[in-house]
Amino acid sequence: GHGSIKPVEIRMQYPSLHLFVPFLSVCEHMFVYGYYIPVSPPCQRSGHSKFRQMVSPNKFVQRLPLTGGDGICYADQKRTPALSERAQRGCDKMKRLLVLLLILGLLLPGGCVSQPVPELTVCALSIGKADSILLTDGTHSVLIDAGEEEDGEKVLAALAQAGIERLDCVIFTHFDKDHIGGAPDLLSGIPVTSAFMPAYEPGGKRYEALLAALQEAGIPTERLSRDVSFSIGWMAIDVWTPKAAYDGDDNNQSLVVRVQFGNRRVLLMGDAEKARTQELLDGGYDLACDVLKLPHHGRLHETSAALLTAASPGFAIITDSEKNPAAEELLSLLDAQGVEVLRTADGTARLILSEDEIRVQPDGD
Repeated sequence: GHGSIKPVEIRMQYPSLHLFVPFLSVCEHMFVYGYYIPVSPPCQRSGHSKFRQMVSPNKFVQRLPLTGGDGICYADQKRTPALSERAQRGCDKMKRLLVLLLILGLLLPGGCVSQPVPELTVCALSIGKADSILLTDGTHSVLIDAGEEEDGEKVLAALAQAGIERLDCVIFTHFDKDHIGGAPDLLSGIPVTSAFMPAYEPGGKRYEALLAALQEAGIPTERLSRDVSFSIGWMAIDVWTPKAAYDGDDNNQSLVVRVQFGNRRVLLMGDAEKARTQELLDGGYDLACDVLKLPHHGRLHETSAALLTAASPGFAIITDSEKNPAAEELLSLLDAQGVEVLRTADGTARLILSEDEIRVQPDGD
């Protein structure tokens, strides 16, 4: 019934500005980021409570759900309602006040209230020669892999210690025992919103136990046969799938995960070996990152040097152990390129990333 009228969108580039959006509902005309937007009559009856429900500092684009029906407030300059002179003066004053408040929101640190600077914590658990890596922005959390069969309870304990009560997503990079073995204990011990895993089906008792645990927990699971991109909280996540079959080669069927957090990038290579890494190097993928989780527990491959050149990380994480340490040749290569290395053989590797810095948090802090 709205014809060609388009829904209004506001791009919340400054999270603190959400404090001022409720002021928009007090007048029949709105002044947003320098644009004069008259609204249709249904919006006038809505009050400002919907604005509070609508605006979130974690969302960069929001619509204005001010009405019933389809829930979208429609705007069109051709449908400007007539205003009395007194009402127009009141709206003019309100617009000037709103602009002043918006300017103050830009000039004052954090707006009217001080807001913490967003941070991403990357935590590679020290569970031997196995992978389980947590990424959390303080509100949302993603786990990459679940370690060996005996590691499930250790992963749950680490999540509890970090204050994680729910995982928004679990990504199983491939089906080797040191990546999915702990999944049954993990999935039965914490709510998980969604899961991703490769499309191939290897069989075997650990693989079957993973499928049973996913089904028992009722977790929506997607098998990936093509690259996907999605966002969770402040994290923009790309999952890259293998393009060749690599039949019988679990490591080279690894999903590779890139997480972008503002101006920071984390690249997690699973257990990708020479062929899979070469596929990425030749495939036009942007491998540049701040933090690189090296593939296959620190083994040196013919593509290791090329990967480091393409990624150019400041930090590298290696999931090795004292019994199965990283290759000395690889460590020498990292040292020559000035990359700071964190090894799970030395304890849980934890990095905290923000726009301004990346800092290492010692194990136990």
